[in-house]
Amino acid sequence: MSTILVVDDDADTCRNMADLFGDLGYATETAEVGEIALEKARQQPYDLGLLDLRMPGMDGLTLCRHLKRLQPLMVTMIVTAYAASGLDEEARAAGARHVVAKPVNFPRLLAFVRDALAR
Repeated sequence: MSTILVVDDDADTCRNMADLFGDLGYATETAEVGEIALEKARQQPYDLGLLDLRMPGMDGLTLCRHLKRLQPLMVTMIVTAYAASGLDEEARAAGARHVVAKPVNFPRLLAFVRDALAR
């Protein structure tokens, strides 16, 4: 079973994503700040991380770089309502495979997740 770490400062978003992926058979954990996500990643491996871009404290790109150092095989995706010019390149440089726009198109996100976990 693949494990997914959802990191978003909005508790409802964390809960909704955890419910969605849990219903599809994925083991899912959540964190509302980057520091908690890093602590969880130090304790167990994850196959995929869905990381909000803008969060208090550590932003999603910084978190992505830290997670990739801790778990190089973990696939990461940045989820954001603030897509800006150059974000795709910046996200890839940080180690992210995709940038997903909010509001999230769940069928598209699920396709990205399934593709990433199949590799």
